[in-house]
Amino acid sequence: MVRRSFKPDFILVRQHAYSMALGEDYRSLVIGLQYGGLPAVNSLYSVYNFCSKPWVFSQLIKIFHSLGPEKFPLVEQTFFPNHKPMLAALFPKVE
Repeated sequence: MVRRSFKPDFILVRQHAYSMALGEDYRSLVIGLQYGGLPAVNSLYSVYNFCSKPWVFSQLIKIFHSLGPEKFPLVEQTFFPNHKPMLAALFPKVE
């Protein structure tokens, strides 16, 4: 068996490390690159943080509060910890 290895000088991440599509979870690779101390053009810390969209939006909320709505407008969103609260309709309905 032939095993080949290489040691890159640095990397550039060009896609999200996590997608909900089947087989599109590369977070373990990002962790491995960070663990190995590999330099990256874009920080591996930010690449990993972008795996969670609610986490990213929470960071945008911090910027919104510090700069204000005039300088940093942000579309309001609602966070649900799971799917159950989303199923309860808030509008009038006939049962």
